[in-house]
Amino acid sequence: MKDDHDEEGHHDEDDHDEEGHHDEEGEVYFDEVVVPETAPENLQILTYNLSDKAKLYFITTVETEIHIHGYDIDFMVYPDKENKLTIDLSIAGEFEIEDHESGVEFARIIVNP
Repeated sequence: MKDDHDEEGHHDEDDHDEEGHHDEEGEVYFDEVVVPETAPENLQILTYNLSDKAKLYFITTVETEIHIHGYDIDFMVYPDKENKLTIDLSIAGEFEIEDHESGVEFARIIVNP
């Protein structure tokens, strides 16, 4: 189990960009991910390439723990706080992001080889 301060999932203090896109050097700006209070109608899909750094900024109205499958990251998110997470994408595939307590999947990371 990983916490929010380890090598694969650590806080990042960079500013975020609402666009969530790559710059010329392969750096990935922050993607905003909304943590819903109930099951969402549609999944938020985040697409990256292997070796990218996924920089995620979670927006939530409740304190909860999220889980990112495949990377086995557990990350606490809080209302009215900058919930920033950076992941070194070293595994290709599709990975669920869910509310750990309820098991509700609300986003998915796709990492292309």
